[in-house]
Amino acid sequence: MQIISFVELPRRIFTRSDADLRGNILVARKLSAKALAAARKRDYPIYAELVRRVGYKLGKGFSTIPQRDKTTGAVLLDEDNKELIDSDFIGLQKRFASFRSKTTTNAKWTSWAGAHYSDIARHPALDMKPRRLAPRAVAHRKQVRAGNHVRLGDVADVVTQKIDLTKVPHAVSAWRLIEGSSIRAVEGTVVPSASQRAWEIVEAKQKNVFRATDNDIVVGLVRPERRNVGLLIDSEKDLVGAPDGVALVRVKPSNKHGITQEYLFHILRSETARVQLWTESGGTSYGKLTDDHIKDVAFPLPAAIDIKSVTAAVASWASSIRDASKMWLTIGSVNDRVPIINSPIFGLEPED
Repeated sequence: MQIISFVELPRRIFTRSDADLRGNILVARKLSAKALAAARKRDYPIYAELVRRVGYKLGKGFSTIPQRDKTTGAVLLDEDNKELIDSDFIGLQKRFASFRSKTTTNAKWTSWAGAHYSDIARHPALDMKPRRLAPRAVAHRKQVRAGNHVRLGDVADVVTQKIDLTKVPHAVSAWRLIEGSSIRAVEGTVVPSASQRAWEIVEAKQKNVFRATDNDIVVGLVRPERRNVGLLIDSEKDLVGAPDGVALVRVKPSNKHGITQEYLFHILRSETARVQLWTESGGTSYGKLTDDHIKDVAFPLPAAIDIKSVTAAVASWASSIRDASKMWLTIGSVNDRVPIINSPIFGLEPED
């Protein structure tokens, strides 16, 4: 559920700050064209917030969900010994009241640190999604870009060149495909699929794919709030990426800030990048990252000593992953490492 204080339609604007609240009914006031133009010019303030916990369980009875003590789990009670409902609406009312008190008059609009009309008007998609306009999202974006910062697109490339698996010599080779599901978000690693013939990938996915290489940063295009970023630690030459599921990021060797591939991997897995990717994309279940979203990620300009330290740590970690992979190959046979399809008789069928 999404709460936003201003909804603009052609030649009109509805505002909660100008409205009367009668119970649960909102009575909105329509502005004249002249007043609306003036509001736009003054860059009117916007309050937006995501509501996730409504305080009730879905289903028969819609029973309440109580607040609980974080340590003991005990249900919290109010002064009348009644259960406190665990709902985002409770805090939202207070925060919205504070917003109204700060933006009651036009003179106070500039004191609002949250979103403004310009945050919508200047967006290429005229995006009004609350997750991007929420006060904390706006503050995060401004904080990152207020000081000396680096834009990812200035120090790295997002791979766009593809190969056609139906063309020789690619069509006669076997490949391991990298998809969004190949990324182990918690571990930060990438586990490609088992080797497949080119025609199998074309039939199941698509024919035009990225050629992936060792040390590529692999970014999952969906569910960015889960930090779907992994480092490809594999020196074999049979790796390809599915463009509909992943993006491959490679640092520019001669970037002026000295950013390394290892440091960039660290940044893309940081909260700074995760929040930006989530707020700028379409959200959790209906959004998808684009190359521009990734290239527009900003992060504070690091000191040379920090780049060196993080680079060494990531390189050491990657080296340990390589060693572990080599050891894994000595255990059992190749067939022991092939995914089993969902069939109860797999391996028992007669051979032609």
